[in-house]
Amino acid sequence: MAAPYIKVNPVHINLLPSASDFGKTGLGKVLLWALSIGRYIVVFTELIVIMAFLWRFKLDRELTDLHEAIEQKKAIVASASSLETSFRSLQKKLGHIEEIVKGQTFYDKVLLEISQFTPIDTNYSLFGLDKNTLKVSGTSLSEMGLASLLYNLRNSPKYTNIEVTDIKKSKGSPEILFSLTADITPESFKD
Repeated sequence: MAAPYIKVNPVHINLLPSASDFGKTGLGKVLLWALSIGRYIVVFTELIVIMAFLWRFKLDRELTDLHEAIEQKKAIVASASSLETSFRSLQKKLGHIEEIVKGQTFYDKVLLEISQFTPIDTNYSLFGLDKNTLKVSGTSLSEMGLASLLYNLRNSPKYTNIEVTDIKKSKGSPEILFSLTADITPESFKD
């Protein structure tokens, strides 16, 4: 004989109080909201946290790459610093050379002009140019030769403050020993 078939009604267990009564209370409204919309907010917040966590890994990698690039560039700058130092030194030397060349051109012009002023019977034993001052010592076989030299210097606008510092006649010889100084105006020798 078969066991009698007993029909069992399913039992529904609801741990929350009925929606009709509990949903109307303040706590019930909060719980219903938390179970429906609140779970979406929690999931959305978790997604944002996970994305921020993953974004941090990306930012860490970029930071590491930037530090490596900075170190590489530091090495390049350090290796180029000796080149820059030698380049600056070379520029400074070229500046000095340029000044010397300009000065030589100026001195060449002064020598050329003085040689044109100098009479045939006058010789120089000392010829010095110190910045803008000309210092000359020499001998002349005649007073006319020395006078001609002084006249030419005084009539040139390129020489000022011409001063004969020493003049004497040689014993037993017709030579006249002289020394003179003059200020030079460099601007007048520029082309």
